[in-house]
This record gives sequence, C-alpha cells and structure tokens, in this order.
Amino acid sequence: MNQHSKNEVRSGTQLRDKVRGLVRDELLQAAEAVFADEGLQTAKVESIAARAGVSVGTVYNYFADRKALVDAVMESRKQDLVRRLQELEVQTEGRPFLERLELSLDTVLAYFQSQRPYFLLMLQAEGAPTFKQALIGDPCKGPFGAVYQHLEKLMAQGIAEGALREESPRLLATLLGSIARGISMGGGADPQVPGDVPERRAVILRFFLHGAGPAVAAPKSRVP
Repeated sequence: MNQHSKNEVRSGTQLRDKVRGLVRDELLQAAEAVFADEGLQTAKVESIAARAGVSVGTVYNYFADRKALVDAVMESRKQDLVRRLQELEVQTEGRPFLERLELSLDTVLAYFQSQRPYFLLMLQAEGAPTFKQALIGDPCKGPFGAVYQHLEKLMAQGIAEGALREESPRLLATLLGSIARGISMGGGADPQVPGDVPERRAVILRFFLHGAGPAVAAPKSRVP
C-alpha cells in the first residue's frame, strides 16, 4: 500500500470516528432529556431513539443496554462539571476564601440552571435515602460528589483563614451543598425562591454564614 492509500485509509477512519462521536453525543443529549422528562426508571429506549431521530437498533449499536446508556449520560455530565470546577480552582488559587466561595456558588448554580435536565437526573440517581443511609452516607461519593469535594476544600480554607469556626470541612460542605441544592430544586416553581444566580447566591451565603437567627445584612459581594 502506497503512502497515498495509507493517508486515505487514515482519513476514512478519522471521519468514521468523528461521525460516531457526533452520533453518540446526540444520543446522550436525547437520553438526558428523556430521562429528565420520563424518569430514570420509566424512560424507554424507544423514546430516546425517537428524540434523537434514529432507530432503536442504532441506540444499541452504541450502548449495550439501558444501564450503559444511563451510566454514559451521568459520566459525561459529571466530567463536564468536574472540568469546570477544576478550572475554577486553578483560576482562583490564592484568592481569599469568601471571594472563592462566591465564585464557586455562582459556577455551581449557573451550571444547574443551564443544565436543568442533568440536575434533575442527578436528583433521581441519588434517590431518596433511608434514614440510616442519610446518617452514614458519604455525599462526596454520590452523583453530586464533585460539588461536595470542591466545597470541602473551600471549607478547609475558610477554617484556616478564620472565616469559619472549627468544624469538620466535610460537614460544612454537606450543609452548604444541601442548601444550594434546595435552592436549585425550587427553580421557577416556588415564587419565594430567587430567580437569578446572584440573588440565589446571596440567600445561600446569608443563611450559611449567619444562620436562621435575626436578620443581618447580606455579606458584601467580593465578586466584581
């Protein structure tokens, strides 16, 4: 085989790989939307195929079974969120705790707002834990693990700077993450829940840093 033929084979392989990647991405997006609409347990592969505009057989050409498709959706979105949080950690390294905390909340809240189907999918995947699971469970290992791990490192910085009292960083991360999730879950369904990210961030920070005692002034934003 001459060099020209080798180049043609290589180009053909690259094109097929690119097409397969595009089709796979379309299937993941369709699956995410259907899972969010119909629920993880009840969504049908037929619905996903219809949403993507392909045959059911095509779906199974890319994913062995329904579980593989669920796992792929979760992993794809998880890695996207992990990447954003890692980039934020690098970009804000060396900045004061409160400034990094505000930026982190903005990133997480904006992500869940823009990726609403994924946020709902994460909630479904996490499920409703039993009381025992709630006591012994590790949120850093669940669907929201990347968020809790990121917040745990921030809490350690806050304690070191004296901005937070001496508590377990993981416990503080769990409390803050739970508040942020609760606000995000409210979405547009509850008129009492602030609609945009800066307002939500202010509510979360006020409650987390000052508790539910008498009203206090909201912390002055450090984000330009």
